[in-house]
Amino acid sequence: MNPEEIGKFLETYDYDYFINDALSRIPEGVDTREGSIIFDALGPACYQLAEFVMQLKLMYQATFIHTAHEEYLDLRVAERGLKRYLATKAMRLGYFEGTDGKAMSDSHLIGSRFSTLDATQFLAFQVTEATQVPGYFHLECETEGTIGNAYRGDLLPLTHLNGLGKAELTEIIIPGQDVETDESLRARFFKSLEISSFGGNIAQYKEQLLAIDGVGAVQVHPAWNGGGTVKCVVVDGEYHIISNSFIESIQNQVDPQKAGHGYGLAPIGHQVTVTTPTLKSVNVTVFVDLQPGVTLGQIQDLIVEAIQSHFQNLRTHWAVENEFSEYSLSAYRSQIMVAVLQVEGVVNVSQILLNGQEQDIVFEQTGDLQELPMVGSVVVHD
Repeated sequence: MNPEEIGKFLETYDYDYFINDALSRIPEGVDTREGSIIFDALGPACYQLAEFVMQLKLMYQATFIHTAHEEYLDLRVAERGLKRYLATKAMRLGYFEGTDGKAMSDSHLIGSRFSTLDATQFLAFQVTEATQVPGYFHLECETEGTIGNAYRGDLLPLTHLNGLGKAELTEIIIPGQDVETDESLRARFFKSLEISSFGGNIAQYKEQLLAIDGVGAVQVHPAWNGGGTVKCVVVDGEYHIISNSFIESIQNQVDPQKAGHGYGLAPIGHQVTVTTPTLKSVNVTVFVDLQPGVTLGQIQDLIVEAIQSHFQNLRTHWAVENEFSEYSLSAYRSQIMVAVLQVEGVVNVSQILLNGQEQDIVFEQTGDLQELPMVGSVVVHD
């Protein structure tokens, strides 16, 4: 039996099992009804036995990678040298102007705190350092996780600052990421059993890059520009392109100046180029038939949301490779049709156009160009 089957087997040894088994051993003629002396004497012991079996089930399943969870899974994967990716804080870029309308470059901004203006989600950011461009500073979100990646817009000072006229949160420098889930860690463990990372092979590049905070997925293209050249294409944990400053940070960790001298993570002789994919916008036009009594205005937003959700799921397959370490990604009209048909009120999808054409789109995934799909305009007709 596998761990799940053994767990279900142990669940049969509950309180009812133990109390009924104990009472069956009492001699005939002795009162064993609920509330009797014998019943009340056996009850607590049977509860303890049932609880012990449930604890036994949990501990038994915690010993297997397939069923271990949380700290027990951490202990098991550690035997293979793996660690759970912890949550990190987002590093953002902010722009500050004085009351005179000029960019601020005052060092007293360092350490000051600001909050978002989103009433539904309060987030605080702290200024950590200045950039070489006047008015622009690095800010760190005080809350860990991907939540620090979303907000863009004006900031409210939490620290008193004289002469501040404008504070705005702009692009993501290093995206924050949530703590790795049990499912992701488990999958990474089994993946490590299939392919061994060694001597600068593709598996080693992926293992080392994915361990960098803020990196969500990687494409590795070996010998893309001749022998000894390697291109590593990176997206963040939400499968978005990363900023130039983050690219530079990763490049310095892997192969500074693309020299191949072995000063970074890359082996000697490997000239590594770190980059991020090119966004390819897809405009979607959908022709639908609706249920009687349903208007397009009632469900149009749901259809748009279904299409956007499909493309977000499509992006998660961007770094999936075949046995020859080749990457492929396509937007199929049939799959979009299935997503739209899931919307309540839609009875049929008669036609789908992608970028004005009635054909699927294949996104290029080569060493020279790596395309990442994004939804452009969505037009729905009934």
